[in-house]
Amino acid sequence: MAACVVLASGLSKRFGDNKLLQALFSRTVLETVICVARSVLPDEVYVVVSPETYGRISHASFHTGVIINKNPDEGIAGSIRTAIQEIGTSQDHILFLLGDQPFVSPNLLKRMVYESQNNPSHIVCAVFQGIRRNPAIFPRHCYSELMALKGDTGANFIIRSARRVIEVEVVNQAELFDIDTPEDLQRARDLIRDRPAWMSDLSRCV
Repeated sequence: MAACVVLASGLSKRFGDNKLLQALFSRTVLETVICVARSVLPDEVYVVVSPETYGRISHASFHTGVIINKNPDEGIAGSIRTAIQEIGTSQDHILFLLGDQPFVSPNLLKRMVYESQNNPSHIVCAVFQGIRRNPAIFPRHCYSELMALKGDTGANFIIRSARRVIEVEVVNQAELFDIDTPEDLQRARDLIRDRPAWMSDLSRCV
């Protein structure tokens, strides 16, 4: 079984405020992602946050382990390294999930966990139209490569060049929708209000 790490220590420079703490109807963006993660791995979810985010959240309500990235300026690589340093010795696999992708479905994550359990030496990642994407599950033998990442170079660099990879098809591109700007947030709210059929798997969380 994998542990899930929600990467949520970005600085939201394009948004102008902390995008992960913005409301998506009944929850914040970050709470929505955590809800999805906990519906699949209820006992093994961790969230990596910046000191600024940590000071603004009611972290007890997340029901997750909270990991503080003290150097969020470095970019996503620093969040990945912080997570591995914190939990890597106790976890054989880590599922990395982005905190600004609130529409990744439980079904997608369940299919990824299933593939990881049956192919434990392989990376497992989402794929859409032939392009490997986040989220992704990494086995322990990849941790040294992840620890070598620098700056804003995320795990996609490893995913796209790796040979032992199981690809899990994303049925609807909207699952990979990420929130970077206020306009993106409004589009996300519009999607939730319209309740398209593909969103039924997210009903508990949105």
